[in-house]
Amino acid sequence: MTTSSPILIPGLIPPYYVADIDGDWHPDIVGQSQILFGKGSYQFESVSLPSFNTYVVGDFNGDGRLDIATDSFTLFNLGKRNFQQVMAAPPINGAANFVVGDFNGDGKADVATTLPGDPTITMWYGLGDGTFVEGTEINPGQQVGALAVGDFNGDGRIDIAAGFMLSQQVGIFFNQGQGQFSSSYFASGAYAVDMIATDLNRTGKPDLVITNFGLSFRPPNVDILFHK
Repeated sequence: MTTSSPILIPGLIPPYYVADIDGDWHPDIVGQSQILFGKGSYQFESVSLPSFNTYVVGDFNGDGRLDIATDSFTLFNLGKRNFQQVMAAPPINGAANFVVGDFNGDGKADVATTLPGDPTITMWYGLGDGTFVEGTEINPGQQVGALAVGDFNGDGRIDIAAGFMLSQQVGIFFNQGQGQFSSSYFASGAYAVDMIATDLNRTGKPDLVITNFGLSFRPPNVDILFHK
């Protein structure tokens, strides 16, 4: 019988995002106003950032490095753990859900958002300088509980998955290019409150992991939908 002990890391305020921000092949952890840069062997170096609450991570200027766009400014990654602060940001402040993906294929990350009580999914296309312009809107006709992104049909374009909060369904919105999307709906068995797309079974296709909230005396759990 083997045992393990928890690995303690320096304090970090959620939400968390794990990615290789500095390009040294060690995963880093982003939190509110701070990054824990991985050094290997479960060791981290803490670097403080300007104060922010809500944020998204993506390559917003197309230079191949991951940037951090917050609710009030964007931090462009200059490399070597240095950032340039630009007073422009995507409209994620107050959004109920938001995800990052290059939806128009221009090499710069965009953001899709939903607002509380509004089923509309709005695309905000990144212009590369920290500013965003409103683009395509998708109305799935249901209350969105979670969003995820991935290439769900293998055509090389980034699609959007929406998990619905009250219908135990997921909608996939296939990116047709030129700001056009087609849709497909299927049963998920989950009242979605969070969702990620990742290839769990190593088939090269994104699967969906959905957090299901408790309803009608049924306990909350996690549902996994494998991509056939």
